[in-house]
Amino acid sequence: MAPTVTDVHTNPRDILGEFNARIVKGDSMERIAQDAKEMIWNRGALNPKEPMSLTAWLERQDASEGYQSGDPLASMDAFERQMYWAGIRTHSDASKGMYASQVQRFYASDQPASIVLFPEFINRTMRETALAPDILSFLIAQTTAINSNTYRTSYVVDSVAGRRMARVTQGGEIPRVKITEAEHVLTLAKYGVALEGSYEVYRRMQLDLFQRHLRRIAQQNMLDKSQDALNVALNGDGNTNAAINSNLLTLDPSTSSGILTYKAWLKWGMQAYPYKIDTVIAGTNELMSVLTVQYPNLDPIKLMALFSEASDMSGQQQMKISTPIWGDVQLIYFPLAPANLLIGLSRADALEMITEIGSNITETDKIILSQTQNIVISENVAFGKLLQLACQTLTLNA
Repeated sequence: MAPTVTDVHTNPRDILGEFNARIVKGDSMERIAQDAKEMIWNRGALNPKEPMSLTAWLERQDASEGYQSGDPLASMDAFERQMYWAGIRTHSDASKGMYASQVQRFYASDQPASIVLFPEFINRTMRETALAPDILSFLIAQTTAINSNTYRTSYVVDSVAGRRMARVTQGGEIPRVKITEAEHVLTLAKYGVALEGSYEVYRRMQLDLFQRHLRRIAQQNMLDKSQDALNVALNGDGNTNAAINSNLLTLDPSTSSGILTYKAWLKWGMQAYPYKIDTVIAGTNELMSVLTVQYPNLDPIKLMALFSEASDMSGQQQMKISTPIWGDVQLIYFPLAPANLLIGLSRADALEMITEIGSNITETDKIILSQTQNIVISENVAFGKLLQLACQTLTLNA
């Protein structure tokens, strides 16, 4: 049975009431700020070492499941309800003459506790932008969250012998496929930015405009991480697992250096077998070489599909490719990709992103105390290689 509002908290509007009382009473802002930071980091919860967002903490106090369907508050999460009760509007609707609150609303004297909501407002904007479709979302197969700054991935030896379930004679020994830890530990790197400005700069800025600036920062952060992810795809994560490279002239000796042919394109796809290259990342000239490749008058792949569909009517012999070598390919333009190189991934098998739980936080206490003079936004992330064969490159000028 879902908990009711009263089961979770007597009055959800009073969740931050203790901060109101202490601010009104004149308690030290340094102490209040530190307590707010400890609250966000889940001190005193079931696992004191487990960090969590303020949104998650508020949901424990004011569970969304406790609101009945039809209640206007049911469509909000616990953080949004706190913003609502504090009178903080984050979006404008000019057609109705309704405009977003200004940043200074978080510091309003009639709702003093709303000051502790500001860092989470920043964090939520950054998280939502990070989850929107972008280059990185097309590269990562697996995201792993950890509670430390180092990580040792595991892998299966990616060879025929390493993955084969061979036929075994009666009483014979069954082949073993060993899952082992990587030799080298991955150390998470800090991605961060400091947004500098006085309180006077921010306080009259509408929140939707402030969010626009934050989203632009988050988008650049995703591009920076994408570049590091591609570097791991190309060069490996330190565990002798660089991408497998093919040369254009080796795949099709009849072509000129730098001129991609359909034959070379198809043969490159075979290099990843049993995986399928379904994502290709390239810079401007390299992407153009793919987009302008000269297809044969009768594309054998499309011809076989046509035969398969029309065989019942035409009576012609069917030809089908059972092995999934070719299929739809997602082309990704990335101007920072290496020159003269196509990077191909089997997206579901290529890269792992490791993130430290709770690392994507702002300097909560400093924001509260300095009134946003310096907003430091950071997170700890690393990238690892899952399967070496799932990352292939094609050198076009050799």
